[in-house]
Amino acid sequence: MKFFKLFTCLCITTLVLTGCGRARLEDGRELVLEMEGINITANDLYNTLKNRHGLAILIDKIDSKILELEYETTEEMKRQIESQILSAKQQTGPDFLEAIRQHYGLNSEKEFFEFLEMNMKREKVLKDYAKTLITDEEIEEYYNDVAIGDIKASHILIRPEQKDSFEEMEEAEQVALNKALEIIEQLEGGADFAELAMEHSQCEGSAVNGGDLGFFNRNSMVKEFEEESIKLNIGEYTKTPVKTIF
Repeated sequence: MKFFKLFTCLCITTLVLTGCGRARLEDGRELVLEMEGINITANDLYNTLKNRHGLAILIDKIDSKILELEYETTEEMKRQIESQILSAKQQTGPDFLEAIRQHYGLNSEKEFFEFLEMNMKREKVLKDYAKTLITDEEIEEYYNDVAIGDIKASHILIRPEQKDSFEEMEEAEQVALNKALEIIEQLEGGADFAELAMEHSQCEGSAVNGGDLGFFNRNSMVKEFEEESIKLNIGEYTKTPVKTIF
């Protein structure tokens, strides 16, 4: 490691970065770096940058020009960008410029502002484009019918006794149905759902909690139970038993 550092220091002393003087080789090519035995021309540098980063830089340039024409930088956008810059400065402290250089390849606060500004406008482009693909009515319909949000529900499970014959199984199912109907009658008479669940439900996991199944969303429960749960308003219960594989 010490050898590497020493070697680097020695190399640096031999480097001559050309700038304002526009040093050139005998054939007229412009030099950007001269080192013992090594010359790097402006054309060498250009080809390297073009091959490694050319497409990304070109796209950024095109985006910047288009976005500048199509979207004005509003005062609200400026405030949001300045707030993001302030937050970055608070997080990085005196290392702010070094941080944006390492993470984004930017060399000044101005470049960072322009970078955030372009990203904000790109996001606006995506939102505006999305609006051409779907209407507000379709979005509202989706949230009403599909993105229902988590549901918290309780249930009272009544299982028919298992029988050997088909006829006996039908009779057992009818007995279970009648019991479920009786429980609904008790609910309509003012009985407490949780107390009835603790007394009658055959779902061992939820009965002790008054039938509470916690929160769930689509595709978490069997189809029949899920569909009936979605139909209910807060505080309601089904007025007819819901038959499922359970």
